[in-house]
Amino acid sequence: MIKLKTASEKETYKTGAILGSILKEGDIVGLEGELGAGKTVFIKGIASANGVVDYVTSPTFVIMNRYLGKLPIYHFDVYRITKPFEIFDIGFEEYLNSNGIVVIEWADLIKEVLPDEIIWIRIEKEKGETNTTCNIERALSPEQRIIYINFAGEKYQDYEKLLTLNLGKEVDKD
Repeated sequence: MIKLKTASEKETYKTGAILGSILKEGDIVGLEGELGAGKTVFIKGIASANGVVDYVTSPTFVIMNRYLGKLPIYHFDVYRITKPFEIFDIGFEEYLNSNGIVVIEWADLIKEVLPDEIIWIRIEKEKGETNTTCNIERALSPEQRIIYINFAGEKYQDYEKLLTLNLGKEVDKD
């Protein structure tokens, strides 16, 4: 697992773009994180690296957006899915077995129906210091994030090394 920090939305986007540059046909990326954590920003980076020129937006109400680049990108937002198996009602399995890249926001909500081989990304807002007198937490910067990337499965065993080399910055490996 890789753990890294980004100091701005631009850095979160760039990290997504670097990952996007190594993604291949059939890859699946699951993202998790609270509202406003930067999942869509990260996906915009992935799409940009793949040559997508369309405006990338979270498909919260339509469940899936398709972007055309070097490879098609199928961008799912499953926040409104109430039961994991409902995702199959829209042909989800066909996308998983397609010639494109599948990226899923709120993937933790449908974890039980996702393949074992997947790239898991968790984005957290970096917590600041707590003033013990007032018990108020002060963020270091509203855009700072901690990004955890876990390459699950044999299919992705070389991706961690490639990503680390391409990032060109210090990362923690757990």
